[in-house]
Amino acid sequence: MTSRGVVAGGREYPADCLIVTTGFGWFGDLSSETGMNVTGRGGLTRAEHWKDGPRTLYAMQTHNFPNFFMMRVIQGGASFNFVETAVEQTEHIAHAIAETLRRGDRRADSAGRAGLGG
Repeated sequence: MTSRGVVAGGREYPADCLIVTTGFGWFGDLSSETGMNVTGRGGLTRAEHWKDGPRTLYAMQTHNFPNFFMMRVIQGGASFNFVETAVEQTEHIAHAIAETLRRGDRRADSAGRAGLGG
């Protein structure tokens, strides 16, 4: 950055204004993104559960939604290599399912019942 612009690759690009953003901000109803309504224990929807903001375990599970895993890029950590991020998340989910089954349970629950929880 200079007083006149942005420097990249050894070249200065003039700029009057630079807008920097994280990309965060969408935490609304999952059904608007996927076309699916996700309902957890007691008929609670994910949108109702997150009305005051998202709450997750490792950005992959949320309390009262057993066996529901989310694979997200942003909340799970940004990477230039999407495939590596997807592989890491998939391996983690597979481990949670395997651990749940090893414990003789049928429910991977972020509340600590089995799988990821602690």
